[in-house]
Amino acid sequence: MNNKYIPGVCNIGNSESLKRRNVGIFGIISTVSFSLLFFVFSVDPFFEFIIIFISLFYGILGLFQSREHFCVYYSYMKEYNFSDSDETPVTVTDKNDSNTDIKRAANMIFKSAALSLIYTILYTLITL
Repeated sequence: MNNKYIPGVCNIGNSESLKRRNVGIFGIISTVSFSLLFFVFSVDPFFEFIIIFISLFYGILGLFQSREHFCVYYSYMKEYNFSDSDETPVTVTDKNDSNTDIKRAANMIFKSAALSLIYTILYTLITL
């Protein structure tokens, strides 16, 4: 991992990456837990679909961000952070760099949503 800001490639350090990984793990565990609960207890299918999709989306996005050392939120806020503490992130001043970050973030959101949707549809079809 490169420990410096590279537009569209890397905007968080190890400390921030660990936070995203923890969110991702929590999202995946939540998805599995909800899936098992909904499999056992009957609930409204629309509610079931939304809960599974959202928890899995956050899980996948968190793991993507951790693996790639790239934070979606920071890209939209035009920031990056490589500190090992909770210091204030640094502002990205170059507009081209910021646009590159936003394109990367949108791509990560799309991939996370697509994977979440595929899983959620499969889960829904299996549990009909």
